[in-house]
Amino acid sequence: MLYYPAALIIAAISTLIAALIPSYYALIPEFILSMLFIYVLARLRKGLGIGYSYIAVITLIVLISYASIFLIRPGLILNKALIEMRQSVVRGFLYVIIYLFVSLLPDSVTDLVGTLPIFIFVTAIAVLELRLRYYLLAGVLTGVVGIGVSTVVLSLMYNRVIVTYGLSAMTMGLMGVVLTSSLINTVRGPTRPMHASTS
Repeated sequence: MLYYPAALIIAAISTLIAALIPSYYALIPEFILSMLFIYVLARLRKGLGIGYSYIAVITLIVLISYASIFLIRPGLILNKALIEMRQSVVRGFLYVIIYLFVSLLPDSVTDLVGTLPIFIFVTAIAVLELRLRYYLLAGVLTGVVGIGVSTVVLSLMYNRVIVTYGLSAMTMGLMGVVLTSSLINTVRGPTRPMHASTS
């Protein structure tokens, strides 16, 4: 199947670009590679056993992530929450809730460029292991509950924004679920083909 070498090559080139080229200059090449990966998914979707909805979700994640570093900036929202807390607890917690919804988005160019290669690699495995709903649950719930909430707690404790994980939060959540799923499948043996095809 062409999928394995194609995904690995894209992830490898993306990693080299992130490591060797300054973040701002790497934005466009990383975007092109992300779109190339999505194109590979679209072309081989029947062989992978995934639908257009899966591809649309991954495309949306990439596009919103790029928009986030210029328009949303989750770290600024969390900082605003800390400022509002001193004046109104209700308004402060409102900003905290908003931050939790956007906490999976990258906060800076460095965050986005540094995380995209890992996101591509983990997603390349995830489409073989997880159905779309589990992909979303793994990324969103693990990221928000496990990392977004901890970021808020730490920032409230020290009264300043300690760190924002952005897209890496979702990626780490996906990585944990993918590794667990792979381990279970290795121990049990393949019970059923998740995405059966030999195209």
